[in-house]
Amino acid sequence: MTAVPLDRHGIAGMVRPRILILVLAQTAAGYMLARPQSLAALPWVVLGTALVSMAGCSLNHFLERDADALMPRTRLRPLVTGALSSRQVLAFGFTSLSVGLLVLQFGAGPLAMLIELLAAVLYLGVYTPLKRRTSANTWIGAIPGALPLLAGAAAGGALTPVACMAAALVFLWQLPHFFAIASLYREDYRSGGMRMLSGDDPDDSLLRWQMPMQVMSVVLVSVLPVLEGQVRIVYVVTALVLGAVFLVAALRFRRRAGEAEARGVVRASVLYLPLVLGALVFDTACTSREMEDHDGHEHAAGAHEHDVDEALPDCCTPEGGTAIAADSGDGTAAPRVDAAILGATTGTPAETGTPAEAGAHAEAPNRSRLPPGIRDVGGVVAATIEDGTDLPAYGAVPEFSLFSQDAGPFGRADMLGDVWVVDFIFTRCAGICVPMSRAIIDLQEEGLPARYLSVTVDPGYDSPAVLAGYREKWDGADSWTLLTGSTESITELSEKGFALPVQVRRETPVEGLPQIFHSGKFALVDTQGRVRGYYAHDDRLEMQQLRADVAALRGASGDG
Repeated sequence: MTAVPLDRHGIAGMVRPRILILVLAQTAAGYMLARPQSLAALPWVVLGTALVSMAGCSLNHFLERDADALMPRTRLRPLVTGALSSRQVLAFGFTSLSVGLLVLQFGAGPLAMLIELLAAVLYLGVYTPLKRRTSANTWIGAIPGALPLLAGAAAGGALTPVACMAAALVFLWQLPHFFAIASLYREDYRSGGMRMLSGDDPDDSLLRWQMPMQVMSVVLVSVLPVLEGQVRIVYVVTALVLGAVFLVAALRFRRRAGEAEARGVVRASVLYLPLVLGALVFDTACTSREMEDHDGHEHAAGAHEHDVDEALPDCCTPEGGTAIAADSGDGTAAPRVDAAILGATTGTPAETGTPAEAGAHAEAPNRSRLPPGIRDVGGVVAATIEDGTDLPAYGAVPEFSLFSQDAGPFGRADMLGDVWVVDFIFTRCAGICVPMSRAIIDLQEEGLPARYLSVTVDPGYDSPAVLAGYREKWDGADSWTLLTGSTESITELSEKGFALPVQVRRETPVEGLPQIFHSGKFALVDTQGRVRGYYAHDDRLEMQQLRADVAALRGASGDG
Protein backbone atom coordinates (compact mmCIF):
# COMPACT_ATOMS: atom_id res chain seq x y z
CA MET A 1 0.00 0.00 0.00
CA THR A 2 1.32 3.44 -0.90
CA ALA A 3 1.79 5.61 2.17
CA VAL A 4 -0.30 8.77 2.36
CA PRO A 5 0.37 11.91 4.41
CA LEU A 6 -0.91 11.85 7.98
CA ASP A 7 -3.71 14.42 8.22
CA ARG A 8 -5.96 15.58 11.00
CA HIS A 9 -8.55 12.96 10.14
CA GLY A 10 -5.98 10.23 10.55
CA ILE A 11 -4.78 11.57 13.88
CA ALA A 12 -8.33 12.03 15.11
CA GLY A 13 -9.16 8.49 14.06
CA MET A 14 -6.28 7.16 16.14
CA VAL A 15 -6.63 9.18 19.37
CA ARG A 16 -10.43 9.83 19.15
CA PRO A 17 -10.61 13.37 20.56
CA ARG A 18 -14.35 13.27 21.34
CA ILE A 19 -13.85 10.24 23.56
CA LEU A 20 -10.79 11.92 25.08
CA ILE A 21 -12.76 15.05 25.99
CA LEU A 22 -15.46 12.97 27.65
CA VAL A 23 -12.87 10.97 29.62
CA LEU A 24 -11.12 14.12 30.83
CA ALA A 25 -14.43 15.71 31.84
CA GLN A 26 -15.21 12.63 33.94
CA THR A 27 -11.75 12.74 35.51
CA ALA A 28 -12.08 16.39 36.48
CA ALA A 29 -15.57 15.75 37.84
CA GLY A 30 -14.30 12.89 39.98
CA TYR A 31 -11.53 15.12 41.33
CA MET A 32 -13.98 17.82 42.37
CA LEU A 33 -16.41 15.29 43.87
CA ALA A 34 -13.65 14.30 46.29
CA ARG A 35 -13.83 17.87 47.70
CA PRO A 36 -10.04 18.31 47.48
CA GLN A 37 -8.15 20.63 49.79
CA SER A 38 -6.43 22.16 46.76
CA LEU A 39 -6.38 21.92 42.96
CA ALA A 40 -2.67 21.14 42.83
CA ALA A 41 -3.08 17.57 41.58
CA LEU A 42 -5.88 18.33 39.08
CA PRO A 43 -3.69 19.23 36.06
CA TRP A 44 -1.52 16.17 36.68
CA VAL A 45 -4.38 13.70 36.84
CA VAL A 46 -5.93 15.27 33.73
CA LEU A 47 -2.62 15.13 31.84
CA GLY A 48 -1.85 11.58 32.95
CA THR A 49 -5.35 10.38 32.09
CA ALA A 50 -5.14 12.05 28.68
CA LEU A 51 -1.90 10.24 27.90
CA VAL A 52 -3.25 6.88 29.06
CA SER A 53 -6.46 7.40 27.09
CA MET A 54 -4.57 8.27 23.90
CA ALA A 55 -2.35 5.25 24.45
CA GLY A 56 -5.41 3.01 24.81
CA CYS A 57 -6.99 4.34 21.61
CA SER A 58 -3.80 4.02 19.55
CA LEU A 59 -2.99 0.51 20.80
CA ASN A 60 -6.61 -0.46 20.17
CA HIS A 61 -6.15 0.84 16.62
CA PHE A 62 -3.13 -1.45 16.23
CA LEU A 63 -5.02 -4.47 17.55
CA GLU A 64 -8.03 -3.79 15.27
CA ARG A 65 -6.17 -2.58 12.18
CA ASP A 66 -7.53 -5.42 10.03
CA ALA A 67 -11.14 -4.76 11.10
CA ASP A 68 -10.65 -1.00 10.64
CA ALA A 69 -9.76 -1.61 6.99
CA LEU A 70 -13.14 -3.30 6.44
CA MET A 71 -15.35 -0.61 8.01
CA PRO A 72 -16.14 2.67 6.20
CA ARG A 73 -16.23 4.67 9.45
CA THR A 74 -12.60 3.70 10.28
CA ARG A 75 -11.02 3.64 6.84
CA LEU A 76 -9.10 6.90 7.39
CA ARG A 77 -7.19 5.68 10.43
CA PRO A 78 -3.41 5.93 9.86
CA LEU A 79 -2.61 2.20 9.83
CA VAL A 80 -5.33 1.65 7.22
CA THR A 81 -4.17 4.49 4.98
CA GLY A 82 -0.50 3.73 5.50
CA ALA A 83 0.20 7.19 6.97
CA LEU A 84 1.85 5.48 9.94
CA SER A 85 3.55 2.13 10.33
CA SER A 86 2.69 -0.43 12.97
CA ARG A 87 6.02 0.26 14.67
CA GLN A 88 5.25 3.98 14.91
CA VAL A 89 1.78 3.41 16.35
CA LEU A 90 3.13 0.89 18.89
CA ALA A 91 5.94 3.27 19.87
CA PHE A 92 3.50 6.12 20.36
CA GLY A 93 1.09 3.95 22.31
CA PHE A 94 3.57 2.44 24.75
CA THR A 95 5.42 5.73 25.22
CA SER A 96 2.19 7.58 25.93
CA LEU A 97 1.08 4.85 28.33
CA SER A 98 4.39 4.82 30.23
CA VAL A 99 4.64 8.60 30.51
CA GLY A 100 0.97 8.86 31.51
CA LEU A 101 1.37 6.33 34.31
CA LEU A 102 4.49 8.11 35.59
CA VAL A 103 2.68 11.45 35.58
CA LEU A 104 -0.18 9.90 37.54
CA GLN A 105 2.15 8.17 40.02
CA PHE A 106 4.12 11.28 40.94
CA GLY A 107 1.53 13.98 40.26
CA ALA A 108 -1.78 12.39 41.28
CA GLY A 109 -0.82 9.53 43.58
CA PRO A 110 -0.37 5.75 43.30
CA LEU A 111 -4.08 4.94 43.65
CA ALA A 112 -5.00 7.11 40.65
CA MET A 113 -2.18 5.50 38.68
CA LEU A 114 -3.34 1.97 39.55
CA ILE A 115 -6.93 2.76 38.58
CA GLU A 116 -5.85 4.07 35.18
CA LEU A 117 -3.56 1.08 34.69
CA LEU A 118 -6.51 -1.20 35.44
CA ALA A 119 -8.61 0.72 32.92
CA ALA A 120 -5.95 0.27 30.22
CA VAL A 121 -5.58 -3.46 30.94
CA LEU A 122 -9.35 -4.05 30.85
CA TYR A 123 -9.80 -1.99 27.70
CA LEU A 124 -6.95 -3.54 25.72
CA GLY A 125 -6.69 -6.97 27.26
CA VAL A 126 -10.35 -7.87 27.83
CA TYR A 127 -12.77 -5.58 26.00
CA THR A 128 -10.92 -5.37 22.68
CA PRO A 129 -10.56 -9.17 22.16
CA LEU A 130 -14.17 -9.72 23.26
CA LYS A 131 -15.49 -7.46 20.51
CA ARG A 132 -14.88 -10.29 18.04
CA ARG A 133 -16.34 -12.99 20.30
CA THR A 134 -19.47 -11.86 22.12
CA SER A 135 -21.98 -9.03 22.07
CA ALA A 136 -21.56 -8.80 25.85
CA ASN A 137 -18.37 -6.82 25.18
CA THR A 138 -20.26 -3.54 25.63
CA TRP A 139 -20.98 -4.40 29.27
CA ILE A 140 -17.31 -5.24 29.87
CA GLY A 141 -16.11 -2.13 28.07
CA ALA A 142 -18.29 0.06 30.28
CA ILE A 143 -16.06 -0.83 33.26
CA PRO A 144 -12.86 0.88 32.02
CA GLY A 145 -15.11 3.61 30.68
CA ALA A 146 -16.17 4.51 34.23
CA LEU A 147 -12.77 4.19 35.91
CA PRO A 148 -11.34 7.64 34.95
CA LEU A 149 -13.89 9.26 37.25
CA LEU A 150 -12.62 7.15 40.15
CA ALA A 151 -9.03 8.00 39.21
CA GLY A 152 -9.93 11.68 39.46
CA ALA A 153 -11.54 11.12 42.86
CA ALA A 154 -8.45 9.23 44.07
CA ALA A 155 -6.24 12.12 42.98
CA GLY A 156 -8.59 14.51 44.79
CA GLY A 157 -8.03 12.67 48.05
CA ALA A 158 -10.82 10.13 48.51
CA LEU A 159 -13.14 7.71 46.74
CA THR A 160 -16.14 9.39 48.32
CA PRO A 161 -19.60 7.77 48.21
CA VAL A 162 -20.82 10.43 45.79
CA ALA A 163 -17.86 9.81 43.48
CA CYS A 164 -18.62 6.08 43.48
CA MET A 165 -22.26 6.83 42.69
CA ALA A 166 -21.16 9.04 39.81
CA ALA A 167 -18.92 6.23 38.50
CA ALA A 168 -21.90 3.85 38.62
CA LEU A 169 -23.91 6.45 36.71
CA VAL A 170 -21.23 6.65 34.01
CA PHE A 171 -21.10 2.85 33.77
CA LEU A 172 -24.84 2.54 33.21
CA TRP A 173 -25.00 5.57 30.91
CA GLN A 174 -22.61 3.91 28.46
CA LEU A 175 -24.99 1.02 27.76
CA PRO A 176 -27.83 2.88 25.98
CA HIS A 177 -25.32 5.29 24.45
CA PHE A 178 -23.14 2.64 22.79
CA PHE A 179 -25.99 0.25 22.01
CA ALA A 180 -27.63 3.08 20.05
CA ILE A 181 -24.35 3.72 18.21
CA ALA A 182 -24.08 -0.01 17.43
CA SER A 183 -27.59 0.12 15.98
CA LEU A 184 -26.62 3.05 13.75
CA TYR A 185 -23.47 1.34 12.46
CA ARG A 186 -24.80 -2.19 12.35
CA GLU A 187 -23.44 -2.97 8.88
CA ASP A 188 -20.05 -1.43 9.65
CA TYR A 189 -19.56 -3.61 12.71
CA ARG A 190 -20.82 -6.67 10.85
CA SER A 191 -18.39 -6.14 7.95
CA GLY A 192 -15.52 -5.70 10.41
CA GLY A 193 -16.36 -8.93 12.23
CA MET A 194 -17.41 -7.19 15.45
CA ARG A 195 -19.93 -9.07 17.59
CA MET A 196 -22.29 -6.30 18.67
CA LEU A 197 -25.83 -6.71 19.98
CA SER A 198 -27.06 -5.06 16.80
CA GLY A 199 -25.50 -7.89 14.80
CA ASP A 200 -26.96 -10.63 16.99
CA ASP A 201 -30.30 -8.79 17.03
CA PRO A 202 -30.79 -7.62 13.40
CA ASP A 203 -34.16 -5.93 13.87
CA ASP A 204 -33.31 -4.58 17.36
CA SER A 205 -36.21 -6.51 18.87
CA LEU A 206 -34.23 -7.15 22.09
CA LEU A 207 -32.69 -3.71 22.25
CA ARG A 208 -36.06 -2.00 21.86
CA TRP A 209 -37.10 -3.50 25.19
CA GLN A 210 -33.72 -3.15 26.89
CA MET A 211 -33.13 0.51 26.02
CA PRO A 212 -35.87 2.03 28.24
CA MET A 213 -34.87 -0.19 31.14
CA GLN A 214 -31.23 0.81 30.75
CA VAL A 215 -32.15 4.50 30.78
CA MET A 216 -34.44 4.00 33.78
CA SER A 217 -31.53 2.40 35.64
CA VAL A 218 -29.48 5.51 34.86
CA VAL A 219 -32.22 7.74 36.25
CA LEU A 220 -32.58 5.60 39.39
CA VAL A 221 -28.84 5.71 40.11
CA SER A 222 -28.89 9.47 39.61
CA VAL A 223 -31.21 9.69 42.64
CA LEU A 224 -28.63 8.11 45.00
CA PRO A 225 -26.71 11.37 45.69
CA VAL A 226 -30.03 12.91 46.69
CA LEU A 227 -30.66 10.12 49.20
CA GLU A 228 -27.11 10.56 50.47
CA GLY A 229 -27.98 14.14 51.37
CA GLN A 230 -25.06 15.68 49.48
CA VAL A 231 -26.92 17.66 46.79
CA ARG A 232 -29.56 20.32 46.50
CA ILE A 233 -32.00 21.71 43.98
CA VAL A 234 -29.63 22.37 41.05
CA TYR A 235 -28.66 18.72 40.72
CA VAL A 236 -32.14 17.40 41.46
CA VAL A 237 -33.79 19.49 38.72
CA THR A 238 -31.01 18.85 36.20
CA ALA A 239 -30.94 15.09 36.75
CA LEU A 240 -34.72 14.69 36.63
CA VAL A 241 -35.32 16.91 33.60
CA LEU A 242 -32.48 15.46 31.52
CA GLY A 243 -33.36 11.96 32.72
CA ALA A 244 -36.88 12.50 31.41
CA VAL A 245 -35.51 13.68 28.04
CA PHE A 246 -33.22 10.65 27.88
CA LEU A 247 -36.10 8.30 28.74
CA VAL A 248 -38.42 9.83 26.15
CA ALA A 249 -35.76 9.22 23.48
CA ALA A 250 -35.44 5.59 24.62
CA LEU A 251 -39.22 5.10 24.52
CA ARG A 252 -39.33 6.47 21.00
CA PHE A 253 -36.69 3.95 20.01
CA ARG A 254 -38.79 1.24 21.64
CA ARG A 255 -41.80 2.16 19.48
CA ARG A 256 -39.75 2.29 16.27
CA ALA A 257 -36.11 1.21 16.13
CA GLY A 258 -35.14 3.37 13.17
CA GLU A 259 -32.01 5.37 12.40
CA ALA A 260 -33.59 8.67 13.44
CA GLU A 261 -34.68 7.22 16.78
CA ALA A 262 -31.23 5.73 17.42
CA ARG A 263 -29.65 9.13 16.70
CA GLY A 264 -32.15 10.66 19.13
CA VAL A 265 -30.91 8.34 21.89
CA VAL A 266 -27.27 9.21 21.11
CA ARG A 267 -28.00 12.95 21.20
CA ALA A 268 -29.98 12.70 24.43
CA SER A 269 -27.16 10.71 26.05
CA VAL A 270 -24.51 13.18 24.90
CA LEU A 271 -26.59 16.00 26.40
CA TYR A 272 -27.29 14.10 29.60
CA LEU A 273 -23.91 13.06 30.99
CA PRO A 274 -21.86 16.30 30.99
CA LEU A 275 -24.73 18.41 32.30
CA VAL A 276 -25.69 15.98 35.06
CA LEU A 277 -22.07 15.54 36.17
CA GLY A 278 -21.60 19.31 36.07
CA ALA A 279 -24.66 19.83 38.26
CA LEU A 280 -23.44 17.15 40.66
CA VAL A 281 -20.05 18.81 40.97
CA PHE A 282 -21.69 22.20 41.48
CA ASP A 283 -24.00 21.00 44.23
CA THR A 284 -21.51 18.85 46.14
CA ALA A 285 -18.38 20.94 45.75
CA CYS A 286 -19.51 24.51 45.12
CA THR A 287 -22.67 25.01 47.14
CA SER A 288 -20.88 23.88 50.30
CA ARG A 289 -18.62 26.91 49.78
CA GLU A 290 -21.71 29.12 49.63
CA MET A 291 -22.83 27.73 52.97
CA GLU A 292 -19.42 28.43 54.46
CA ASP A 293 -19.39 31.99 53.14
CA HIS A 294 -22.87 32.60 54.55
CA ASP A 295 -21.90 31.28 57.96
CA GLY A 296 -18.58 33.09 57.74
CA HIS A 297 -20.40 36.43 57.75
CA GLU A 298 -22.29 35.40 60.89
CA HIS A 299 -19.11 34.34 62.62
CA ALA A 300 -17.23 37.43 61.49
CA ALA A 301 -19.90 39.62 63.06
CA GLY A 302 -19.61 37.76 66.35
CA ALA A 303 -15.85 37.89 66.23
CA HIS A 304 -15.92 41.64 65.73
CA GLU A 305 -17.95 42.06 68.89
CA HIS A 306 -15.25 40.23 70.84
CA ASP A 307 -12.33 41.91 69.08
CA VAL A 308 -11.11 38.63 67.67
CA ASP A 309 -9.42 39.29 64.35
CA GLU A 310 -9.14 35.70 63.20
CA ALA A 311 -11.04 34.75 60.01
CA LEU A 312 -13.64 32.03 60.11
CA PRO A 313 -12.14 28.65 59.23
CA ASP A 314 -13.60 26.75 56.32
CA CYS A 315 -16.16 24.04 57.05
CA CYS A 316 -14.39 20.69 57.17
CA THR A 317 -10.95 22.17 56.53
CA PRO A 318 -7.62 21.77 58.33
CA GLU A 319 -7.63 25.46 59.19
CA GLY A 320 -10.63 25.06 61.50
CA GLY A 321 -10.20 26.42 65.00
CA THR A 322 -11.65 28.78 67.57
CA ALA A 323 -10.09 31.87 69.02
CA ILE A 324 -9.80 31.67 72.80
CA ALA A 325 -9.33 35.20 73.99
CA ALA A 326 -9.67 37.20 77.16
CA ASP A 327 -9.73 40.93 77.79
CA SER A 328 -6.34 41.86 79.10
CA GLY A 329 -7.66 45.05 80.63
CA ASP A 330 -6.03 47.43 78.21
CA GLY A 331 -8.41 46.93 75.32
CA THR A 332 -6.38 44.20 73.66
CA ALA A 333 -7.13 40.51 73.44
CA ALA A 334 -4.74 38.09 75.05
CA PRO A 335 -4.96 34.33 74.83
CA ARG A 336 -6.15 32.37 77.79
CA VAL A 337 -4.07 29.60 79.25
CA ASP A 338 -5.90 26.80 81.01
CA ALA A 339 -5.48 26.72 84.76
CA ALA A 340 -4.40 23.10 84.51
CA ILE A 341 -1.41 24.23 82.46
CA LEU A 342 -0.47 26.82 85.05
CA GLY A 343 -0.73 24.20 87.70
CA ALA A 344 1.50 21.89 85.74
CA THR A 345 4.20 24.54 85.36
CA THR A 346 4.07 26.03 88.83
CA GLY A 347 3.48 22.85 90.79
CA THR A 348 0.13 24.07 92.15
CA PRO A 349 -3.12 22.19 91.60
CA ALA A 350 -5.66 23.54 89.13
CA GLU A 351 -9.29 22.72 88.57
CA THR A 352 -9.64 20.56 85.46
CA GLY A 353 -11.04 22.37 82.46
CA THR A 354 -11.46 25.79 84.17
CA PRO A 355 -10.07 28.63 82.06
CA ALA A 356 -8.03 31.28 83.84
CA GLU A 357 -6.43 34.53 82.83
CA ALA A 358 -2.87 34.17 81.62
CA GLY A 359 -0.58 34.58 84.57
CA ALA A 360 2.65 33.08 83.35
CA HIS A 361 4.81 33.72 80.34
CA ALA A 362 6.11 30.20 79.75
CA GLU A 363 8.07 29.74 76.57
CA ALA A 364 6.75 26.94 74.33
CA PRO A 365 9.45 24.82 72.68
CA ASN A 366 7.82 25.12 69.25
CA ARG A 367 5.51 28.07 68.64
CA SER A 368 4.75 26.94 65.13
CA ARG A 369 2.66 24.15 66.65
CA LEU A 370 0.28 26.41 68.52
CA PRO A 371 -3.31 25.21 68.13
CA PRO A 372 -5.73 26.96 65.79
CA GLY A 373 -6.99 30.26 67.15
CA ILE A 374 -4.45 30.55 69.98
CA ARG A 375 -1.86 33.16 69.16
CA ASP A 376 1.40 34.21 70.75
CA VAL A 377 0.47 37.69 72.06
CA GLY A 378 3.00 39.45 74.22
CA GLY A 379 4.86 36.20 74.84
CA VAL A 380 1.88 34.44 76.44
CA VAL A 381 1.86 30.94 74.95
CA ALA A 382 1.07 27.40 75.96
CA ALA A 383 3.19 26.28 78.86
CA THR A 384 5.85 23.61 78.95
CA ILE A 385 5.37 20.57 81.18
CA GLU A 386 8.47 19.08 82.71
CA ASP A 387 7.88 15.45 81.76
CA GLY A 388 10.85 14.85 79.50
CA THR A 389 8.93 15.15 76.26
CA ASP A 390 9.56 18.85 75.55
CA LEU A 391 5.95 19.06 74.36
CA PRO A 392 3.76 22.10 75.11
CA ALA A 393 0.43 21.74 76.88
CA TYR A 394 -2.58 23.55 75.51
CA GLY A 395 -5.07 22.76 78.21
CA ALA A 396 -6.80 19.96 80.05
CA VAL A 397 -9.78 18.13 78.64
CA PRO A 398 -12.78 19.19 80.77
CA GLU A 399 -15.31 16.85 82.31
CA PHE A 400 -17.84 15.73 79.72
CA SER A 401 -20.52 13.12 79.27
CA LEU A 402 -21.21 11.59 75.85
CA PHE A 403 -22.16 8.18 74.47
CA SER A 404 -19.98 5.76 72.55
CA GLN A 405 -20.91 3.70 69.50
CA ASP A 406 -21.94 0.95 71.94
CA ALA A 407 -24.46 3.38 73.54
CA GLY A 408 -22.47 3.33 76.77
CA PRO A 409 -21.51 6.49 78.68
CA PHE A 410 -18.07 7.94 78.01
CA GLY A 411 -16.33 10.80 79.80
CA ARG A 412 -12.99 12.30 80.71
CA ALA A 413 -12.25 9.57 83.23
CA ASP A 414 -12.34 6.99 80.42
CA MET A 415 -9.46 8.78 78.70
CA LEU A 416 -7.10 8.89 81.65
CA GLY A 417 -4.19 6.46 81.58
CA ASP A 418 -4.01 6.27 77.78
CA VAL A 419 -2.57 8.40 75.00
CA TRP A 420 -5.38 9.49 72.66
CA VAL A 421 -5.52 10.82 69.09
CA VAL A 422 -8.74 12.85 68.80
CA ASP A 423 -10.66 14.34 65.88
CA PHE A 424 -14.12 15.71 65.07
CA ILE A 425 -15.97 14.29 62.05
CA PHE A 426 -19.46 13.27 60.92
CA THR A 427 -20.50 10.15 59.05
CA ARG A 428 -22.33 11.88 56.18
CA CYS A 429 -19.27 13.94 55.35
CA ALA A 430 -17.94 13.41 51.84
CA GLY A 431 -14.95 15.69 52.38
CA ILE A 432 -11.98 15.52 54.72
CA CYS A 433 -13.69 13.16 57.19
CA VAL A 434 -12.90 10.37 54.74
CA PRO A 435 -9.09 10.83 54.66
CA MET A 436 -9.10 11.57 58.41
CA SER A 437 -10.81 8.25 59.14
CA ARG A 438 -8.45 6.58 56.69
CA ALA A 439 -5.52 8.06 58.61
CA ILE A 440 -6.84 6.60 61.86
CA ILE A 441 -7.11 3.16 60.28
CA ASP A 442 -3.58 3.47 58.90
CA LEU A 443 -2.22 4.45 62.32
CA GLN A 444 -4.01 1.50 63.89
CA GLU A 445 -2.61 -0.90 61.32
CA GLU A 446 0.88 0.50 61.94
CA GLY A 447 0.51 -0.44 65.59
CA LEU A 448 0.94 3.11 66.91
CA PRO A 449 0.62 2.79 70.72
CA ALA A 450 -2.37 5.10 71.10
CA ARG A 451 -6.14 5.00 71.30
CA TYR A 452 -8.38 6.96 68.94
CA LEU A 453 -11.42 9.12 69.61
CA SER A 454 -13.74 10.59 66.97
CA VAL A 455 -16.54 12.90 68.09
CA THR A 456 -19.39 13.54 65.68
CA VAL A 457 -20.43 17.13 64.97
CA ASP A 458 -23.73 15.87 63.56
CA PRO A 459 -25.35 14.27 66.63
CA GLY A 460 -28.84 14.68 65.21
CA TYR A 461 -28.02 12.04 62.60
CA ASP A 462 -25.07 10.16 64.08
CA SER A 463 -26.69 7.92 66.68
CA PRO A 464 -24.62 5.24 68.45
CA ALA A 465 -25.91 2.69 65.92
CA VAL A 466 -24.83 4.89 62.98
CA LEU A 467 -21.40 5.37 64.54
CA ALA A 468 -21.08 1.62 65.11
CA GLY A 469 -21.89 1.03 61.45
CA TYR A 470 -19.36 3.68 60.42
CA ARG A 471 -16.59 2.01 62.41
CA GLU A 472 -17.55 -1.39 61.01
CA LYS A 473 -17.49 0.01 57.47
CA TRP A 474 -13.94 1.18 58.02
CA ASP A 475 -12.95 -2.09 59.75
CA GLY A 476 -11.92 -0.05 62.77
CA ALA A 477 -10.36 -1.79 65.74
CA ASP A 478 -11.55 -1.68 69.35
CA SER A 479 -9.01 1.07 70.02
CA TRP A 480 -11.19 3.46 67.98
CA THR A 481 -14.06 4.98 69.96
CA LEU A 482 -16.73 7.17 68.36
CA LEU A 483 -18.88 9.51 70.45
CA THR A 484 -22.19 11.28 70.12
CA GLY A 485 -24.46 13.19 72.47
CA SER A 486 -26.20 16.51 72.71
CA THR A 487 -25.19 19.38 70.46
CA GLU A 488 -24.53 21.54 73.52
CA SER A 489 -22.18 19.00 75.09
CA ILE A 490 -20.24 18.47 71.87
CA THR A 491 -19.99 22.20 71.26
CA GLU A 492 -18.62 22.84 74.73
CA LEU A 493 -16.16 19.98 74.43
CA SER A 494 -14.96 21.09 71.02
CA GLU A 495 -14.52 24.73 71.97
CA LYS A 496 -13.37 24.58 75.58
CA GLY A 497 -11.82 21.15 75.58
CA PHE A 498 -9.92 20.76 72.34
CA ALA A 499 -10.09 24.17 70.60
CA LEU A 500 -10.50 22.30 67.32
CA PRO A 501 -13.91 23.05 65.77
CA VAL A 502 -15.93 26.23 65.68
CA GLN A 503 -19.62 26.20 66.40
CA VAL A 504 -21.76 28.20 63.98
CA ARG A 505 -25.48 28.15 64.60
CA ARG A 506 -27.64 28.61 61.50
CA GLU A 507 -31.05 30.19 61.68
CA THR A 508 -32.13 27.75 58.95
CA PRO A 509 -30.34 24.38 59.24
CA VAL A 510 -29.01 22.98 55.97
CA GLU A 511 -29.96 19.38 55.27
CA GLY A 512 -26.95 17.07 55.21
CA LEU A 513 -24.64 19.55 56.96
CA PRO A 514 -23.95 19.60 60.70
CA GLN A 515 -24.51 22.57 62.98
CA ILE A 516 -20.82 22.67 63.90
CA PHE A 517 -17.88 23.31 61.62
CA HIS A 518 -14.97 21.03 62.35
CA SER A 519 -11.24 21.05 61.85
CA GLY A 520 -9.03 18.77 59.78
CA LYS A 521 -6.50 18.48 62.59
CA PHE A 522 -5.91 15.73 65.11
CA ALA A 523 -5.38 16.58 68.78
CA LEU A 524 -2.98 14.54 70.90
CA VAL A 525 -4.02 13.95 74.53
CA ASP A 526 -1.63 12.52 77.12
CA THR A 527 -2.34 9.99 79.86
CA GLN A 528 -3.38 12.76 82.28
CA GLY A 529 -5.97 14.22 79.93
CA ARG A 530 -3.94 17.20 78.67
CA VAL A 531 -3.85 18.35 75.03
CA ARG A 532 -0.21 18.20 73.91
CA GLY A 533 -0.27 18.82 70.16
CA TYR A 534 -2.21 19.50 66.95
CA TYR A 535 -1.50 17.85 63.59
CA ALA A 536 -2.99 18.38 60.12
CA HIS A 537 -4.21 15.09 58.68
CA ASP A 538 -2.96 15.93 55.18
CA ASP A 539 0.52 17.11 56.17
CA ARG A 540 2.97 14.22 55.96
CA LEU A 541 5.56 15.88 58.20
CA GLU A 542 3.02 16.73 60.90
CA MET A 543 1.70 13.17 60.86
CA GLN A 544 5.26 11.92 61.26
CA GLN A 545 5.61 14.30 64.20
CA LEU A 546 2.40 12.85 65.66
CA ARG A 547 3.94 9.38 65.59
CA ALA A 548 7.08 10.65 67.29
CA ASP A 549 5.11 12.56 69.95
CA VAL A 550 2.96 9.51 70.76
CA ALA A 551 6.15 7.51 71.31
CA ALA A 552 7.56 10.30 73.51
CA LEU A 553 4.42 10.43 75.68
CA ARG A 554 4.45 6.64 76.01
CA GLY A 555 8.04 6.79 77.10
CA ALA A 556 7.32 9.55 79.62
CA SER A 557 4.51 7.50 81.15
CA GLY A 558 6.74 4.47 81.51
CA ASP A 559 4.92 2.45 78.83
CA GLY A 560 7.47 2.94 76.07
